[in-house]
Amino acid sequence: MDYKLLADNLLGELDQIKRSIPSILKQSLQSIQACRKLLVALRKEIITNGFHSEPEEIEFFKSIKQVPQSQLIYFKEVYKIEAYLPRGTINRRKKFIKEQLESYNRFFLRHIDFGLYIQIGSTHFDKHYYTRKTVEEFPILGYDNYMEDPEFCTPKDLTLAKFKAYGRLTVYLNEKLHSLSQEPNVANDKPPNLRWTGNKIDLIELIYALNASGSIKGRGGIKELAASCESLFDIDLGNYYRKFIELRNRKLVERTRFLDTLKSSLIQRMEEADD
Repeated sequence: MDYKLLADNLLGELDQIKRSIPSILKQSLQSIQACRKLLVALRKEIITNGFHSEPEEIEFFKSIKQVPQSQLIYFKEVYKIEAYLPRGTINRRKKFIKEQLESYNRFFLRHIDFGLYIQIGSTHFDKHYYTRKTVEEFPILGYDNYMEDPEFCTPKDLTLAKFKAYGRLTVYLNEKLHSLSQEPNVANDKPPNLRWTGNKIDLIELIYALNASGSIKGRGGIKELAASCESLFDIDLGNYYRKFIELRNRKLVERTRFLDTLKSSLIQRMEEADD
């Protein structure tokens, strides 16, 4: 089996996916499937036939496997970023992107010695980093999950793949930040001067009530309505689906506590206006 040819073919397939599918989410999903397919095939081949020499094994885990593995990590992260990117103000999206960048920077700092090893092109530890026979020489704690699949992993091949993927993701996210900064309405992209002073769960109760009543028409459902309220009040509601479960678990007479309070407040206002 020509491993290098398979890796090159995957890169060609990923490029074709990028050119033929406009949606980033769909691109990422199909790219993930392609990478997984090759990794499964490579794993089966390596476990069955192994390697003829130590240099061949090092070359495989340091170079060949890196192609599908680093691409898989990259596209899984892109999929996650695009799926969870806030739909609120530009400032909220920028904050989300910066948090992602910080998480990658923390990874680079945790593995700074290995990062320097990669950057200067060192090879003196390659035998320990990229061969399977040295797995038992490394402690379980402090390293990636190579112990879960010792027949197809080495102490550092996953870490190397993450360096490659996170480096690309840093560029990807910085380009998104630059793009957001170039949007024409950035200066005016501030939510109205409204602030939600109640509890988050009260707003969530109101959102679900509005959705259940059908009073607000338009595409989407709870997710879109929640995003609109988050933008309007510049608030992060967190996991509102879980909060709804809390509402459902209340005693029956307390399920609509906030809505009951709203009704009482409105009646009181009406009565005061009648006086």
